[in-house]
Amino acid sequence: MRLTIPFLIVVVVLNALPWYGDVTTNSRLSPAMEADLGHDASSYSVQVEFSYTPEYFHVQALQAIGTVAGVQGDTIRVIRITAAQVRQIAGFYWVKEVAPLSGSGS
Repeated sequence: MRLTIPFLIVVVVLNALPWYGDVTTNSRLSPAMEADLGHDASSYSVQVEFSYTPEYFHVQALQAIGTVAGVQGDTIRVIRITAAQVRQIAGFYWVKEVAPLSGSGS
């Protein structure tokens, strides 16, 4: 019994983070990104902003979804992704904001 409660707490916490990301996806889409998604384009180019300098893990996770076009400061640029992939990226709890890539013309 002594190990069961701490184990359950760890399981709940680890599952709460992805759930939190899913529930708050729309809050991480910039107003401009939400407007772009309404245009139903075939692909999008975005800049993914973090509250800190992204690490290798973050770059790899985004590379698995789309083409990473570069990292600058606290932003990773991802190009040629679908609307569903934009929302998938916004669903990561560690993402601060997803906005259209400046000058992308998406």
